[in-house]
Amino acid sequence: MEGQKRALIGKLIVVAIFISLAIFIALFYSSPEEGSVNQRESAEGISPASIYNIEFTNVPSESANPREQYYYPVKLLITDEDGLIIDEKPALELKDAPPWLNLDKNSNILEGIPPETASEETYKVILEASYEGSIGTKVFYIIVR
Repeated sequence: MEGQKRALIGKLIVVAIFISLAIFIALFYSSPEEGSVNQRESAEGISPASIYNIEFTNVPSESANPREQYYYPVKLLITDEDGLIIDEKPALELKDAPPWLNLDKNSNILEGIPPETASEETYKVILEASYEGSIGTKVFYIIVR
């Protein structure tokens, strides 16, 4: 009989430990730490910033000919966290490109004419689109043949 009591007490202790651990985990993960971004934002009445996905939807040509027009109409798609399409134009910047390549920010057209001296060269191009703090980047290479 004494052995059964000890076994029962042992089991109760194990159950109490698991319950305590479950309560600790629930409390730890359910409330944000003091001073966290979400807590500060809700205390200040500011909703957390939305996260947007910016996608370059068309593929640029990766080859060009000397003294011939290179043309890439940049097409972008912005979606919110729920996948809903945002019907606005993001800011588009040309971060890296050869000197003969220009971006028209009004039409989002990347174009230029490589000079004869650019023949047999490879050029890195970096485009960056941004919308309300979210950024999308497109990196590609143009080979002048």
